[in-house]
Amino acid sequence: MSEQTETKPPTINPAPSPTDNKTTLVDLMKMVLSDSKTTPEQKKMLIDELRKNNPGASDRWAYRWSVWILGGAIILTILCVSILAGFDAKPPEGLLAIGTGVVGALAGLLSPAQRSTSDNTTSQP
Repeated sequence: MSEQTETKPPTINPAPSPTDNKTTLVDLMKMVLSDSKTTPEQKKMLIDELRKNNPGASDRWAYRWSVWILGGAIILTILCVSILAGFDAKPPEGLLAIGTGVVGALAGLLSPAQRSTSDNTTSQP
């Protein structure tokens, strides 16, 4: 009979306190990578579990739907303005305002988020 050994994720000490609000996902990954007691295979398993349990990355469909809806609203606004221009009618300012707002919302959604680091704490004149 051959024995199969299962590798179980080890516990990492010191564990972050549940009341510690400053522990981020990156901090936990650094703790896993710097732990000398774990094997590379165990580190890989722990990092994979941390990635799976990231609440920010779990709701990808809401992001996709919002991009599609905003993109559709932009196309619809362009289409309506073009049709009104074809009839020599002035498009309503409200339609242009909605289109402009949607373009700004889509640009804000697609632009990368700026992250503040502790290195950038110096104030500039």
